[in-house]
Amino acid sequence: MGYEFHITRAENWFESEIDPISRRDWEELADSTPELRFTGYVDWSDIGPQRIYEPHGDATSFTWRGGKVDIKGVYSGDTERLAHRLAEALGGRIQGDDED
Repeated sequence: MGYEFHITRAENWFESEIDPISRRDWEELADSTPELRFTGYVDWSDIGPQRIYEPHGDATSFTWRGGKVDIKGVYSGDTERLAHRLAEALGGRIQGDDED
């Protein structure tokens, strides 16, 4: 399955800066999650390089931007369950691009 999701604390993912997940909180959680591995950086022109994390076995990326964690790629049920666990640990929830 391929679709873009977000881990957010806001009512709508595109308003994540209202109730942000900090970059530090995300990176500390991602670094301590054995199911994720650091694979490099994406270099955003406005905020600079951000770490990319990928779950073992799926072509999915987790990256922080604008107070949320973006989840992109093709993923399995294991990665979906991992994303929900990460969202809970961050005090947030999963929301798709279409706001559900």
